Amino acid sequence: MVKFSREYEASIIPEWKGAFVDYKCLKKLVKKIKVARRDEDPASDESPSTTCTLLEEDAALVVGAGESDAGGGGYGFSVLDPVRALAARFAPRVRASSEDEESPDSSGELVRPAAKHEREFLERADEELEKVNSFYAAQEAELLGRGEALIDQLRILADVKRILADHAASRRARGLLGRSRSMPATTAPQLSGSGRYLLSGLASPQSMSDGSVELQQAQMTEGAAVADEVMAALERNGVSFVGLPGKKDAKKDGNKSRGGSLQLPSTVRIDIPATNPGRTALKVWEELVNVLRKDGADPAAAFVHRKKIQHAEKNIRDAFMALYRGLDLLKKFSSLNVKAFTKILKKFVKVSEQQRATELFSQKVKRSSFSTSDKVLQLADEVESLFLKHFAGNDRMVAMKYLKPQQPKNTHMITFLVGGCSQAHL
Repeated sequence: MVKFSREYEASIIPEWKGAFVDYKCLKKLVKKIKVARRDEDPASDESPSTTCTLLEEDAALVVGAGESDAGGGGYGFSVLDPVRALAARFAPRVRASSEDEESPDSSGELVRPAAKHEREFLERADEELEKVNSFYAAQEAELLGRGEALIDQLRILADVKRILADHAASRRARGLLGRSRSMPATTAPQLSGSGRYLLSGLASPQSMSDGSVELQQAQMTEGAAVADEVMAALERNGVSFVGLPGKKDAKKDGNKSRGGSLQLPSTVRIDIPATNPGRTALKVWEELVNVLRKDGADPAAAFVHRKKIQHAEKNIRDAFMALYRGLDLLKKFSSLNVKAFTKILKKFVKVSEQQRATELFSQKVKRSSFSTSDKVLQLADEVESLFLKHFAGNDRMVAMKYLKPQQPKNTHMITFLVGGCSQAHL
């Protein structure tokens, strides 16, 4: 069991050390129970050979004392003298045990030391179980919330890419923004598979500066249309805008807006709660919508925000990696604590013989959320599947290289749990 103690201490996640079962403390209480039971039965400490040796030594002493008393005018020795000598030898221990047995509990009743320590062990074990359960529930709720927010951000990213790619392809097919006659035919840009913003099919900056009012108007109209679609995609994924009517209000005001377009403020703002883990990504979408509405299909602005979208995509990928490692650490936290409770209860039942109490407590551990909940496992599987599809090209080996990198032994990467770092990933 010493081996498990060392392995347990070495496996504890340093930043979570206070949340783990205090195995060392419970082990000390078990030792107290063992010592108290031994003291309550002092005869069990002496082997038969030791007892015989003590009786022989006491008899020899008594005989020697009797002979000296007889020579000195005493009364000799009695057959009860060996018994008296043996009783005198154990008198201090019996007296000490009697004093321990008179330890009163909170109700004033006298309890044996072993029973007192057994009750103390069960109370402390119950406190440790509550501590572990509470910590696990809090971490599980935090990770599930982060997972939900990340999945929403990934869905928004996919929607935005699709909208931009569809508009670029449609624009080329219609020839709405056809190339200027002076522009060489070989300079037509190609649309990438990732739907890279509005660069595809746009006129060059030189041709856009020809003062054509129609061309500029077409760019503004298309930019506004793309912005409307992006805003609709954001709202479908639970994002709300400050000062703009929601879906219910938009339905009520539908008749009013049929005669003309809905008047929007010059700059739209996304309602971003301070506790939202996706603050950084939401700011990217806010800037994207405003630039589309302000500059339309301006190539320079499109290039800048294409880079921002790529940066947001990288942040979402890194956040998925951190979330997956956090889920893995929480699974390790659960298994270590279950094993620690199992080991210490085996030691307790050996020294206390409290079979019924041990079984009841063991069932309580098995019913605890940190032992039975499978939400972390389900989210880990979902994260792995999404990462494989969106960031690893369905190559499992590449995905595992990112999600489970080789780490030095006994190191724990949980900096993602720090509030600032977790928000920086998004």
